[in-house]
Amino acid sequence: MIAEPERRDFMRLSLDTEASVKRTDNGQQLRVSMVDLSASGFAFLTDQTFTLGDNVEVMITSPTGSIEPFQRPGKVVRIATGEGEYLVGVRFHSE
Repeated sequence: MIAEPERRDFMRLSLDTEASVKRTDNGQQLRVSMVDLSASGFAFLTDQTFTLGDNVEVMITSPTGSIEPFQRPGKVVRIATGEGEYLVGVRFHSE
């Protein structure tokens, strides 16, 4: 098997958890299935359409409430279509 070297600056964590994504242009709140998370961005699955450049805000809450919610703004930088759903990649805004 031929493997490509990792080109990302940050390690990605594979996840299978729900998250909340808010579209900042219209305030629409969506529950999505998060796929992975890194220091620079995240990816999620949804049946809703997005456009490259859409601004969003992600919120991930602890199931037990013992950890403060993770909330970050970002921009849609990748969209892949699958069977009835979209894989959406978001890059977090620099602080």
